[in-house]
Amino acid sequence: MATYSSDEDDDNLSDAEVVPANVRVPVVGELQHYMEDDDTRDPAEATSIMITLCFAYIPDFSTDVLPFNHKIFDNNKRQHKPSLQVLKDEIKRRDPSLKGYKNKPLASLLQLLAEDRFKLPPVDMEYLQRILLRYKTACENRIKDSTQAPDTSTGNGTTTRITIDDRLRLIEAFLSDKAKGKLTSTQQCLTRQELDARNSDLAVEDYFETVSQVFNDESWTPTTESLPDLHPDLADARDLPLKEYRTTRAKVKEKYNEMRHYLHAIVLNWEQQPPVDMEYLQRILLRYKTACENRIKDSTQAPDTSTGNGTTTRITIDDRLRLIEAFLSDKAKGKLTSTQQCLTRQELDARNSDLAVEDYFETVSQVFNDESWTPTTESLPDLHPDLADARDLPLKEYRTTRAKVKEKYNEMRHYLHAIVLNWEQQPPVDMEYLQRILLRYKTACENRIKDSTQAPDTSTGNGTTTRITIDDRLRLIEAFLSDKAKGKLTSTQQCLTRQELDARNSDLAVEDYFETVSQVFNDESWTPTTESLPDLHPDLADARDLPLKEYRTTRAKVKEKYNEMRHYLHAIVLNWEQSGNGGQQRSDDAEDWGTFDPLLVVDGDDRKNFLPSGEANMYYLLYYWHKLKKEGYLQFTLAKLAEGIRASADEIVLVREKKRLKPSDEKTEALASSIKSLADTMTGLEDRKAHEAALVLATDRMRLRCEMLEKLVQAEEKMEAINDPSSSLYKALNQAKQGYQKMLDSLEE
Repeated sequence: MATYSSDEDDDNLSDAEVVPANVRVPVVGELQHYMEDDDTRDPAEATSIMITLCFAYIPDFSTDVLPFNHKIFDNNKRQHKPSLQVLKDEIKRRDPSLKGYKNKPLASLLQLLAEDRFKLPPVDMEYLQRILLRYKTACENRIKDSTQAPDTSTGNGTTTRITIDDRLRLIEAFLSDKAKGKLTSTQQCLTRQELDARNSDLAVEDYFETVSQVFNDESWTPTTESLPDLHPDLADARDLPLKEYRTTRAKVKEKYNEMRHYLHAIVLNWEQQPPVDMEYLQRILLRYKTACENRIKDSTQAPDTSTGNGTTTRITIDDRLRLIEAFLSDKAKGKLTSTQQCLTRQELDARNSDLAVEDYFETVSQVFNDESWTPTTESLPDLHPDLADARDLPLKEYRTTRAKVKEKYNEMRHYLHAIVLNWEQQPPVDMEYLQRILLRYKTACENRIKDSTQAPDTSTGNGTTTRITIDDRLRLIEAFLSDKAKGKLTSTQQCLTRQELDARNSDLAVEDYFETVSQVFNDESWTPTTESLPDLHPDLADARDLPLKEYRTTRAKVKEKYNEMRHYLHAIVLNWEQSGNGGQQRSDDAEDWGTFDPLLVVDGDDRKNFLPSGEANMYYLLYYWHKLKKEGYLQFTLAKLAEGIRASADEIVLVREKKRLKPSDEKTEALASSIKSLADTMTGLEDRKAHEAALVLATDRMRLRCEMLEKLVQAEEKMEAINDPSSSLYKALNQAKQGYQKMLDSLEE
């Protein structure tokens, strides 16, 4: 089972997730078979099992926070099958040329994915692993945060944390005589009558409401059991009276799910734990490893042997190099293989007698201590700078023995084995170097963008410089979409003609979009006013005038700020859409991409939560978002290129001047003329096709009208339920209702 880890944090990585070494992806049973690199696995079945186990082994699993661009699971909690759209997208991604699969049922798509050409590569399995682990970590962090925060009011306006005794009392309430009979109802579906009566006087008291009442009953004082073998703190039975903490139905449900989550993990680990005490074995192995490393370290630093005159000396680098030459000297290297051979009975008996055979380590010791032997190292500048020059290695103060030679031999083998192993496992390219280069480049780009935002932008006109303020940015946004400039916005993604290219730096140059915005911004007589958008951001609650102040801009600065705001706003909208808050995680090809719909939310407009971390003063981007959507330029500015300049465009924009037709071109025109005359004879066929197209258009208009009517009714029902015209949600619903009504009117015209 592969695990994924990294020494860098999440902000500096895009392809890997930070995973502690002791955390496993929540997979069991046959799923482990599909996670391993096995060519026999069925990718379709693997996907189905992974999705099933997500729901089975992650408490309260939800697909809303998964980082996909679309909903990846069906809402059927009994089957947990992959949705048709996911399988279609997966087939299209793996084989774009395949056709005829879009109308097939789910079973046929699964069978199609099981073919050899659709084998799921290991990199996709790794990605799914990281997604599951990221979701599991997010759930655990959310539960952990909710555990540490103050839980509820005490009833007198103050808050209190839940204590251990409160949790024990809650457990007793979970299984009290009054509540436990309703426990099984937590996994049953409500009837139509129960659903309709949930918020009325006819509502049936459910399990969590009953537990809440039992817990808050001052007359109820349960007593815990005495369980000394289970935990020392449970050795004595104790009474659990009601103290300061009070709970509610919502809190009971939250604590119930939280305890289920943790207890499930504990029981699962306990069931999978082997009968031996693995923790004890790990401690023993770690202690032995540490002792070995310390012994090697001490033997390296301590004086090695006597010099022969009663004093001691440490082994130097030159001594080690001389020892290496002795290891592989002509006299010794022939006996090197004998170090891994078993001694015969005669050799064992003669080890301590005059008949003992001189072994490899004894020979190396004699070669090293021979004063007449002076080896020379090779010149290896590419291996290490300190080995660039060849040097002689005469015998100095250090002397060795057979025991010391054997010790140094084993020590060098130990370290060299680790070095070679790491080197063999290292990829052929220097990934560490590439990561440093990429990180350095990323940091440089971010600093440059940050500096350009904070640094003085342009001259005030009197020789001094000034920084751009928030009001200046809001004025610039108004200039972007002013009546004088917005008509030229689409020209920013169009190709210039040959005449326009030639005239760019002359008096004949046409004033482009950025030049127009610059002139509008610098016009002292133009004073726009922002809209009042309290739901979008607190700092946009009040409308304010934006007169021209000290800051002045130029065409180059306008273009720079335009691209900068596009860069940041695109990331914000993309994250908002992928989070699920944007309404079913729409792609940027959808007509309503980036649109805030109050019918799809509960807590109001939360787009301010997606501003860049630590950049609270960038709320002007939210205003830019609002203005772009209001004027109808959101997709054009952030997501869509003009048709003529896409890579998949069917047309070619010519920038060269038209030349005289060649004879071949004249033949082409003649052929086109004959085709046109043939087309004129098929007018009846074209009229029939036009009639069919008109029927399709009428059907689409009727479908759209029904959808608008349904949304209009939903908005009115929500407004009646709120019944507070001063609330922000009521105002947002009213605004949406007016938009739906306006669209209905346009469809009926």
